Amino acid sequence: MTRAAGRSASCATHLQTPFRSQLWLSFSLYLLAACHFSFVIKSQKSKAKNPPRDTLTTKETKAVLDKFLKQLDEYVPSTFELAQLATQLLQLPTENTRSFSFIAHLAFELWESCKTERLRKVGVFAARELHQAEENLRPRFELPQPKNYPVGLDEFLRLTMPKTRTEVRMKIYREFSRAQIRHSRTFGTMGNVLELESIPIPNDEDVEMHIKGRRLAGLNQSQFSLHAESLLRFKEDYESEQRINRAKAGAAALKKKRQKNGQT
Repeated sequence: MTRAAGRSASCATHLQTPFRSQLWLSFSLYLLAACHFSFVIKSQKSKAKNPPRDTLTTKETKAVLDKFLKQLDEYVPSTFELAQLATQLLQLPTENTRSFSFIAHLAFELWESCKTERLRKVGVFAARELHQAEENLRPRFELPQPKNYPVGLDEFLRLTMPKTRTEVRMKIYREFSRAQIRHSRTFGTMGNVLELESIPIPNDEDVEMHIKGRRLAGLNQSQFSLHAESLLRFKEDYESEQRINRAKAGAAALKKKRQKNGQT
């Protein structure tokens, strides 16, 4: 019995007639129901005001890019610096064997090439900053903590995907490793950043070597949390993509069946 219902029963005993007692109890229960309904409506409205999301608003996007542009010169050289470096690398002859107009034309072409390359790299870095900001919007996973570190790969998969069958866990982790290898190859040997679309998809041999190395090394405490977050986010996207592909395949099969029945 709730506190409000107890008060209603106590007040009812002080009334002299059964009719008044029943009326008072009915009125009290009505008030309790009204208060509960009002609380539910308010909680639903508060949830509606702040729904979970994984995309940035226009204002948030502008704030991320403004912060990024303020820090841009710290790790991206200017067009002038790139042109100076390119000119030094050309090792132009000291003798005046070329006209000034040709040298000026060459310098301008170098400037344009450096500017184009710089803008392309800025776009890559900016896209990475926006992606990270959107990742931070997504709710964090509640990760179970292992008893001991380092954690073996099989134990890691069991803790992060406890409701998933063993063979499915390994399949997801294999595709996760493939994506990780491909992303790691976007960083060139000279410090340059390559487009992900230009990187070939790693073969099964590369994936198995990656998994073998992970089995041998295990995961320490910091690696466990970071690896688990990345894996579970990949799992969400992977399973969503699989559902879409199955739906498309089912729709195509149904269309083919209908066409076959129509011909017969």
